[in-house]
Amino acid sequence: MRQGLSEVSLEGGLDACVGRFERSVLEQLYAQYPSSRQLGKRLGVSHTTIANKLRDYQISKEAKTD
Repeated sequence: MRQGLSEVSLEGGLDACVGRFERSVLEQLYAQYPSSRQLGKRLGVSHTTIANKLRDYQISKEAKTD
């Protein structure tokens, strides 16, 4: 189950908080922008950055539940 952005836990340090927020953003937007190039363009970063983050957070097209 995905968390809404307002539901991201603020427990732990800044890195942990930012990581949870970043994961939530990627999970939600990946449904609307289903390629790393589209999502990278939407977020203003390279598709390589997006691909790396999707891999790091283990976010895949198969995991989407929309």
